[in-house]
Amino acid sequence: MSYVVEVKMVKVTLQTVSEFLAVEFTTVPVIGSDILDEGGIMEVVGATSLGKSYLLLQMALNMATGTPFLDTHKVPHCFRVALLQAEIGPKNFQRRMAKLKASFEGFGYDNLSVASVYDVKLDRMADLLELESALVDGGFQILIIDPLLPFHEGDENKSNEMQKLFDGFDRLRFRHGVAIIFSHHERKPYQGVTFKKQKGMLESRGSSLITDRPDTVIRMCETKKPQIVEVMFDKMRNADNLLDSVLLWGDRESGLFVPPSAGDTGDIITNGQMLHLLTGGPLGLDEFTALLAGMGMSNPRTVSRRIAALELDELVVRVPNPKNKRKKIIMLKGMYDRGGYDGEPRGEVSSRNQGSQGDADHSVLPVDSSTTNSGKTWYTSSPRLPSG
Repeated sequence: MSYVVEVKMVKVTLQTVSEFLAVEFTTVPVIGSDILDEGGIMEVVGATSLGKSYLLLQMALNMATGTPFLDTHKVPHCFRVALLQAEIGPKNFQRRMAKLKASFEGFGYDNLSVASVYDVKLDRMADLLELESALVDGGFQILIIDPLLPFHEGDENKSNEMQKLFDGFDRLRFRHGVAIIFSHHERKPYQGVTFKKQKGMLESRGSSLITDRPDTVIRMCETKKPQIVEVMFDKMRNADNLLDSVLLWGDRESGLFVPPSAGDTGDIITNGQMLHLLTGGPLGLDEFTALLAGMGMSNPRTVSRRIAALELDELVVRVPNPKNKRKKIIMLKGMYDRGGYDGEPRGEVSSRNQGSQGDADHSVLPVDSSTTNSGKTWYTSSPRLPSG
């Protein structure tokens, strides 16, 4: 006699503290410096026409060939990479691929497989299962989606609808260890912001879940030189410290982003450098402006636009100076949100910040990607210009 027994999958397994601490977890890095691990999610976000697709393709070739990302961040070995794109037509994509491939001759770039697709929706179960089968059969370890928008049916402004898409991602990640990278758009670039008239326009488009769910968020920002972009590591959930922002030069002939020479960068001041001025605590707006002028940013309109861009992207805040209501204080929003503002800007009336740097709150972003000391959040890396 045979019996049919229905087995219910247990979704929650509770462990004692001792049992949990005895478990050995393994971390398999995909891109070093804690940028991406096996089964992780990364978002590359930026305004239109900054080169997100080129950067993604360059990253894909780095992972497929086991070569360092941006010549700095180690890729431990060759990975099988699948790239789905719906940004441009297949002919133009072929031309772009041929341009970048030339820089990887002899490195085994056929570990990268590509497809131009225009009717695959990963929040549709049938499409998800078809892709899952292709990834498993092909032994793919990394999936790249460029851009995110064409690959789902939901309203990107509604978290419950975007959750369906990320549920599909979780199926690929947790069942098969696939790391997922996708590009997404901002509404406007950092530079050229019309002060006070585009509130919220610099945020990543759609639901906050799109930025909350990834482990790593890389943001591409415009600079005043057309071929140079700033790459900021906005979020690194698995790292102790955020990586420094870097400037990259887009080489039109090779299609690669490379570190610019010192002569190419000129007097560009990065967003990372501006934020770093505030890591020691609040500054009077006049003092902050004077520091920027000393670094070469002396045009008041440029200063206003750049501060507005940081403010609208929720990186800094300006508040009234309690000692003089006609003046403003500028500080990091992460510090302000945690109650770090006591009405005494550094360098004006407070002796609290005149001692060692250890007395000041060095938080930059409201994320858990930094070391701690005495319950405070610290930001220890100092943004720098890349050497030539």
